[in-house]
Amino acid sequence: MTNDNSLIGTWNLASFQLEMTDGSSKHPSGEKLVGLVTYTSDGYMSGTFMKTSRPNYNSPDPMLATPEESDAAMKSYVGYAGSYSVRGDRVIHHVTVSWFPNWSGTDIERRFEVRDNRLFLRTPSIAIGGVQAVSVGVWQRVHAPMI
Repeated sequence: MTNDNSLIGTWNLASFQLEMTDGSSKHPSGEKLVGLVTYTSDGYMSGTFMKTSRPNYNSPDPMLATPEESDAAMKSYVGYAGSYSVRGDRVIHHVTVSWFPNWSGTDIERRFEVRDNRLFLRTPSIAIGGVQAVSVGVWQRVHAPMI
């Protein structure tokens, strides 16, 4: 199956957290995030989120950012895009481009559930910040304005 009709559309990030192996949860990017994920009917997806409090660079030219500015920007943003496929309750993102170079050209699997206009995406256990955790994103469906 190439896509799942329940995924198709655009979703706003409602929450993102890590579920730690000890049962606790953390918000590694803070609790004030903004993001969008879009799934198209022809099998493409794009997802991105960031902290709402990202500081601007001192220069209007992004190529003139200081190493500290670049580091802060990298650590406060996540984004990638490519095609996707669905296998049962799993969506596989076939990453073409990514803010994190190691993800480009790879497949990223998420368990998904759509319930009450919310999309729940869960990773398998992965290393984040040197510890094993499951990341959980909750996304609210965006309804198109009436025209």
